[in-house]
Amino acid sequence: MKSELDILSELQPVFDDVFGDESVRLSADTTSDDIASWDSVAHVSLIIAAETQFGIMFDPDEIMDMENVGVLVSTIQSKIADA
Repeated sequence: MKSELDILSELQPVFDDVFGDESVRLSADTTSDDIASWDSVAHVSLIIAAETQFGIMFDPDEIMDMENVGVLVSTIQSKIADA
């Protein structure tokens, strides 16, 4: 099973690509308030990119519950563990 740190490391380039800002350093506590360009459209792009990166699909309820990167990471971790 991949660790939270492994998933976070794999998410970093996804965030870099979606937001076009390589200066953002992810942590479990990172939220949309921390990234100026993280709006609803960017959120959809981020979700699609994360699904592609990890070969998973999020349920709509899971997407709505993603209040920070930590929740995103734990959701990914759960989904890839079940695969």
